[in-house]
Amino acid sequence: MLSELNELVWDHFNSEHISKHGITQDEVTQACTNHKLVLQANNNRLLLIGKSSSGKLISVVLANKGEGKYYPVTARATSRKERRLLNEKSK
Repeated sequence: MLSELNELVWDHFNSEHISKHGITQDEVTQACTNHKLVLQANNNRLLLIGKSSSGKLISVVLANKGEGKYYPVTARATSRKERRLLNEKSK
């Protein structure tokens, strides 16, 4: 589902948007590197759940831009429902 991720594409909008959720670009990069679960989301996007280096579970919505480039639409702390789903999938 997640083809090779070579680059995250950042602009002012997504940088500002994730900061409103208390997430940094570095944490998004770490979560994408240490992803635990990738699901198909709405509008041909992916929902990725991963861990930051501090152990924080982060949910990232990614839009595929082609050639291994993904645009982080949003990122936030993983919800209880998503954590339950992660636990179920890892059993």
